[in-house]
Amino acid sequence: MSKIVGAYSEWRNDTISARVETDKKYMILRMGTSLVTTAGLGWYILHTFIGIEIALENAYIPVVDWESCKLPQYSYESDRRNIWEVFFEQPCGIGLKEAYESEDYWIVDDVLAIKGSKDFLLKDYVDFYKAGDRREQFRKYVRFRKDFLNRIDCAAKRMIDDHTLGVLIRGTDYKNLKPMHHPKCIQLDEMFCAIDEYLDNGKCDKIFVATEDQKILSAMQKKYGRRLSCLESPRYEQVGKESINLHRAGGADGEYRDQQYLLTLAILARCPSLVLAPCGGSVVATMLHENTIREYKMCFDGYYSHRAYLFGSKLEIEKRDLIYLNERPLIYYSLNTLFLMKMTDITIVTSMALREKMEPVLEDFRHKGVNIRYMEGNENDICSVLKADISHFYDEAVCLFYEDHIFYGSYLGKEMNQKAKQFDGAYVWKKRAGELTKDSGLLAGCYLFDQEIGSVVEQYIDSDREFELHDILDHYRSKRKLICTDLPRGAICVQLRDERTVGIISEIFALLEEESGWTIGDAVRTAETLQKVVKE
Repeated sequence: MSKIVGAYSEWRNDTISARVETDKKYMILRMGTSLVTTAGLGWYILHTFIGIEIALENAYIPVVDWESCKLPQYSYESDRRNIWEVFFEQPCGIGLKEAYESEDYWIVDDVLAIKGSKDFLLKDYVDFYKAGDRREQFRKYVRFRKDFLNRIDCAAKRMIDDHTLGVLIRGTDYKNLKPMHHPKCIQLDEMFCAIDEYLDNGKCDKIFVATEDQKILSAMQKKYGRRLSCLESPRYEQVGKESINLHRAGGADGEYRDQQYLLTLAILARCPSLVLAPCGGSVVATMLHENTIREYKMCFDGYYSHRAYLFGSKLEIEKRDLIYLNERPLIYYSLNTLFLMKMTDITIVTSMALREKMEPVLEDFRHKGVNIRYMEGNENDICSVLKADISHFYDEAVCLFYEDHIFYGSYLGKEMNQKAKQFDGAYVWKKRAGELTKDSGLLAGCYLFDQEIGSVVEQYIDSDREFELHDILDHYRSKRKLICTDLPRGAICVQLRDERTVGIISEIFALLEEESGWTIGDAVRTAETLQKVVKE
């Protein structure tokens, strides 16, 4: 069993992989950099609670460390504090000093990397009562400090009563970023309809609103007048394409902002009726709610996702038949990489003759929740496809993928997925980044474009001008938003030039699977072996 022995001051900045086997008594819960820089306080709390659940299920004592992970909304130059303990009690009453000075502790940054961890999916909280036992567990271990609880009591008595409808509406960074895999931002008109429905039934005559968006607050004040109340708190009209926490990074008022935010969520949790837009704060308010709810609605409309276009193999089109690598069709490997990126809306651009042969062999992906569409065309028609299909992807980010090139290796899908969650501009993965030129023969790669691609394509439709992929790249390059990178460590791009190459790769895949027991696409060693054997 793995052990780490060390004093509090010596070990506080070390991190152990969540996959390490251990017999440690304490599980010290931090947050990874990607979460800290992209999420808000609500998701910080929920992420920490997932860690508390895991610790308890595995007989560890959970201890929360929000000091070492450096939350961006705080300045750590003069004062290093465990921000969790500013607002909450430690889950089991054990502080950081005691945990770090022991000989039995395990530091976990990314609790979602632990097998079996249960994330918070908004679709599971559309119905208030679905939270059930998990809500009871949350209230038991996510407890406000007594002094902060007194503040909540005072503010709640002043702001709400038994006829108040609690409302939470997200805006600003959320509606600009459209972060992949996050629930969609609900339009204000739709929220107004839900609010009016509850006001009209006579059970509510007041509204307590939580929002960080000044425009939304102003619109609600204009519509509902004196019936509307809210806590004083900093609000925003525009934060660009960054999270609010990054927008206010290093400010001197981080504690005040978080205090007002948590007070607001706690007051919402005492409202007898709720209308919530989907976000981490809404789930926290739901989990904190102790009483029987009178009226409840989570305005859920699915998740933001990227539209992927997979351009079929030239060799397959020439042969008019599918290519198989070790008894799996070529397209399986391309779809598997996109699936690792968590792309679930994929359009396959190929001939209709090949479509009939593809459909039966892709049922596994349909069962995994992948929505597969088909379009007639090939990789020389990229821009024609985008122009013809603009209504399908407009206001969504887009991934372009070539099937003649096998982008291969488990790290690749994971890195692409991380970049796809939140980015601004265009991201290109290639075998060699320096090859990105206007020569169409060297354009093969995996391309990820943000939501602006819709407006870029639209301008060519309006002008009736012909354009190519490099015109889109030039647009992002001119704005200094084009990032071109080599494939990550443990990944390879294999080009299928001819049937001889196909035969070599197929034999290697078969050998690795049958003789070595490796699962194709999961092992870094697989990609390394291919690099040595396949002469490109």
